[in-house]
Amino acid sequence: MKRVALSILIALAGVFSAKAQDIITCVDGSDIIATVLNIDSDGVHFKYFADPEGQTYMLPENAILMIRYANGQTGIFPEGYKVLEELARREQEALAQQQAQKQKRRCCLFRCKRKNR
Repeated sequence: MKRVALSILIALAGVFSAKAQDIITCVDGSDIIATVLNIDSDGVHFKYFADPEGQTYMLPENAILMIRYANGQTGIFPEGYKVLEELARREQEALAQQQAQKQKRRCCLFRCKRKNR
């Protein structure tokens, strides 16, 4: 009886481990459920989890923020964070320019109203 229970437990553990997947988080905020094959100087090579027999895909490291591996470990990609910081800086600059233009228009309207009095 113990052997049967042990063999069932081992079989179930094998089934659950076969379902393990990695999650790749990209700079644009999207998540890719995949199986990471390797990481080299070209980037991260992976296969989509839904299509393990399909083609191998590659993402450059600067397009990836992190990978959460099936075993619970997390891989951080500093290049991806640099790209994200640059995008945030550009967005802040654009917002500052918009606010400066609004302020400029308000000043012009105020001066025009004063002159007309």
